[in-house]
Amino acid sequence: MAFVHQVRAEAFFLLVHPSGELLLVSNAERGAVRWDVACIRWLVERDAYWMCKYSTHDAKFPLPGLDEKQLETLAVNTGITFISRENKHVETSMMLDSLMARSLLTWCIKHPRMAKDNPAVSTYQSMMLEAGLSPLSDEEYTGF
Repeated sequence: MAFVHQVRAEAFFLLVHPSGELLLVSNAERGAVRWDVACIRWLVERDAYWMCKYSTHDAKFPLPGLDEKQLETLAVNTGITFISRENKHVETSMMLDSLMARSLLTWCIKHPRMAKDNPAVSTYQSMMLEAGLSPLSDEEYTGF
């Protein structure tokens, strides 16, 4: 786990999967979505907010009990887009300039062998370092 974002009893994780994928998952719901295609959006047909693939309505897992402010904070911290019930896009700093990205850099430092063996992580790490991002301090880091 390279990042944890806690909202009351629910936690959202950036899971570094052995397959090479970086997945956003929740401890309260089944399902996962790749970080690079994730967004939070209102699905009219389900009358609820869901974590989805960005360009489609491919719902991955529901986000019940979270208000729009909490969802917006989650989107900003994970670097994904939030599309409100009114279809308003709340653009974030996007993946490579998010709290989660900086947390992933810290994870790479703490787990260099696993980071080196994962092509997706290595690619993101290179791009973030080229962009001048710095890892989180140990006090800010929520992964393990």
